[in-house]
Order: sequence, then structure tokens, then C-alpha cells
Amino acid sequence: MSDAETVTLLELYQNKPVLWDPTRDDYNEKRDSRAVAARKIAAVMTIEGFTDIHVIMNFKNLRSSYTQEIKKIAESKKSGCSSNEVYVPKVAWFKIMDSFLKPHVKARKSQSNLIMKYINRQYLKRPKTKMNLNNKQIAVLKNKLK
Repeated sequence: MSDAETVTLLELYQNKPVLWDPTRDDYNEKRDSRAVAARKIAAVMTIEGFTDIHVIMNFKNLRSSYTQEIKKIAESKKSGCSSNEVYVPKVAWFKIMDSFLKPHVKARKSQSNLIMKYINRQYLKRPKTKMNLNNKQIAVLKNKLK
């Protein structure tokens, strides 16, 4: 897909909030309305063989790239850069996607996998012993690893 086709796809997608706005009632309730909206976008696109499946797949890929761009911006701000050194996305479609998707994309807090690594390490030291941990023991482990 060219940059122009990508921008066109996003403009059409933006006009169909049932596809991207989780605050709408019909976002989760009517799966058919989402399929119809994707078919309408595919019909307008001038790419041969472009279907509703392609609309959804392309948007998922773009959304993933969008969140990566958002992450780069946030990381550049954290690093103590001056305002003129903050990362600025260079992809042609970023501004249009940001204009409608920004309120709906939230960074999730990551979780440490250190607890599982610790448990696995302990289990490997005693492979013949079954390791049953209750909630209190898991809480103690979490506190030790903080």
C-alpha cells in the first residue's frame, strides 16, 4: 500500500467509529455493523482484490505501528531531551491516526516476570518436589522481588 492509499484508508476508517471507538454502544454489540463498515471501506478503496479482511488487517498493522510511534515519543520525552529533540514520527499517516485514535490508546502497565523466574528456578533445583504455593507465599515472593 502506498502512503496515499494508507491515508485514504485511515480517512475512511475514521468516518466509521464503529470500527475503532470502544466507547460506542455498537462497538461490542453489533459485530455485523463492524463487518458492514469494513466492507464499505473496501468497496471505496481502488485496490484490486481489497476486501473487508484487508481493511481490518491493515488497520491492525497500522495501529500496532502507531502504538510503537507513541512509545518512541514517550521514551524520547523521558530521556530528558529538550523540546526540539523529542522524537517526531515521520510516517505520512501518523497525524490522521493520532487525530482520532489518541483518546482510545492507553499504555498498559507492564508486569514483571521475575516472580515466575524465581519460582521456576526454585522448582528446577528440586525437580522431584511438587511446588504448591498459596496466595500468602506468592505475596511474600512479590515483596522480596520489589
